[in-house]
Amino acid sequence: MHHSICCCTQVAGLRSENPTIKSKSIVAARELLVAPEKHIQCIAAGITPALRDLLKEGTAGQEDPQEADLHAATAATMQLLVAKEVGCRDALQHGCLPHILQLLKQPSTAVRDAAYGCLCAAAMYEPWRAALVREGALPALLLYAQQEEPQRAAHALALLHHCTQVGLHSCSGLRASRQA
Repeated sequence: MHHSICCCTQVAGLRSENPTIKSKSIVAARELLVAPEKHIQCIAAGITPALRDLLKEGTAGQEDPQEADLHAATAATMQLLVAKEVGCRDALQHGCLPHILQLLKQPSTAVRDAAYGCLCAAAMYEPWRAALVREGALPALLLYAQQEEPQRAAHALALLHHCTQVGLHSCSGLRASRQA
């Protein structure tokens, strides 16, 4: 029960109006998410919508350095969340994908690096790849791959590669079912 209280406390901190409390709560949430038993407890405590709300803050226009740091830290924390399938599904359920994709448009390279890290971690799972396709993210990822520095371009290309596997798996499954 003690761990659950810690998760609830961190989720409350993520929703704080105080930037210092938010920052400290992001660091603490990251520490909690690396432990498998705490990962589930954090999800149950509502970490996913709290992180989504942090991703939404200030993404409409140009970022100031404090917002950039917050977005980079939040995306890095989201990466830990979506690295496990249960977290990936929860992020999809709470509508996080469009907000993570929005971070790819930010001027901060740290924010874009963290967003690519999050997207690549989640792309291990079929539901996330399918959502990227449904979201219409492929043309934008192709454009980003052409515009980004080599390291980030490689991430965009890896995401594109993973997304093309959605159709191939679906088609091969369809052929197998027709042959049966």
